Amino acid sequence: MKRNFNTWMLLLIFGMPLLFIAYIAGIYFVPCGLNADCSKANLPVIIHTPIPTIFPATMPVPTSGKQVAAGKCEVNAKTLLSNWVNSGYKELDPFQFIDNNGSPCQASYADVKTLFQEGNLWYTGAPACITCHNSNLVSAAAQMDLSSYAGITAGSRRTSAGVKGNDILGGGNWDKSLLNDMLFIEEKMPLGRPPGAVPPDGPVIFGGSQVAGGSVSATQTPSTPEVARPSNPGGPGEAINLTGDPIQGNVVYQANCASCHGENGTGGLLNPGSTDGTIPPLSPIDPTLVDPNYLIYATNIDLFIQHGSTPEGPNPSKSMPAWGDQNTITQQQIADVIAFIISLNKSEVARPSNPGGPGEAINLTGDPVQGEVVYQANCASCHGENGTGGLLNPGSTDGTIPPLGPIDPTLVDPNYLIYATNIDLFIQHGSTPEGPNPSKSMPAWGDQNTITQQQIADVIAYIISLNK
Repeated sequence: MKRNFNTWMLLLIFGMPLLFIAYIAGIYFVPCGLNADCSKANLPVIIHTPIPTIFPATMPVPTSGKQVAAGKCEVNAKTLLSNWVNSGYKELDPFQFIDNNGSPCQASYADVKTLFQEGNLWYTGAPACITCHNSNLVSAAAQMDLSSYAGITAGSRRTSAGVKGNDILGGGNWDKSLLNDMLFIEEKMPLGRPPGAVPPDGPVIFGGSQVAGGSVSATQTPSTPEVARPSNPGGPGEAINLTGDPIQGNVVYQANCASCHGENGTGGLLNPGSTDGTIPPLSPIDPTLVDPNYLIYATNIDLFIQHGSTPEGPNPSKSMPAWGDQNTITQQQIADVIAFIISLNKSEVARPSNPGGPGEAINLTGDPVQGEVVYQANCASCHGENGTGGLLNPGSTDGTIPPLGPIDPTLVDPNYLIYATNIDLFIQHGSTPEGPNPSKSMPAWGDQNTITQQQIADVIAYIISLNK
């Protein structure tokens, strides 16, 4: 009995490990086979929870849109630069322009510098202008610094930081500026631009801000009529940046416009099916289009000529053609027609009370930058620092000294010589305002030789720059 017990105990001790090994082998080889490739496995299907697609590590450059430009103006580089230069290229003072949507706007150098300092702007992959044109004049391309206002106004080909070089801003004349030539005429800059990569008027940015109510003055009420706009959409054309000739404009007008609007813009021709029943006159023109700022005035007319308009009414028999969009006439011809239409609506040109003709100043080239210096020293105390006027003049009919920015619209003329002469007469000979006993009168700066003829020419250029 005892022997049998010992035998069984020995079998149990040595058999248990063998049974355990056999159990493990059975678990593995039954599903996976003798070749151990698990080809006979019948495992449950694992359902993976899908993971949402994540953004790639390199994000595309976000596209500028109106959703990120609330309160800003949509404007191309050429419009922004040309108006800044022509207004005297100030660093802090605002300048006005018309944006791509036909809205009156204002901006400053702070908006302009974006065009020089932002990369990937002029074309995809474009370096910022200041990459090559920076304050290190030893290595800067053309020894020109576009990284600061002082550098831009100092010009190119500079020998040292304290020396001025070649003027790149045309002395305040965009058409004569090196900047215009390199960017838009010869299209050499920005450096490395692929052919056709940059739009003709440069990239569009969102900058500046809309001028509330356009040119509405403080004396006007919120009920001022909304400025008339054509039924067809579109912004201003290149014509508003050109100098119009009213004499040539009359020729184009008679050939293309007189049959509807009348020989002298008096209108009145029948237009059955329209609400008014007649074609509107251009003399006098819709008063909401008139503005003392020539650029805004010209733009208001330009929009109709560029894009055309269908009059209100169930079925007007005649509509305004889109002369610009259809390339029926050139942009220069549009500028000329605009100048002619504005000339039809001019009131009698204001003249000083003191007699005399124009002085030598109108034959000289004025510098608006120097003109501002002379203006601040001699004129600002009456007409305001920026020509805003409004200073009291007891005893005069108006009771205040008139502003120069905006200036009396009858003095404005697309012909620079006429425009300059209209202002020159007041500066040369002075004028006494209407009224029983005005306390202040305009001195005869020229007749009294208080300032030189060159200084008068400079002041005239500055005053005109205030009204661009």
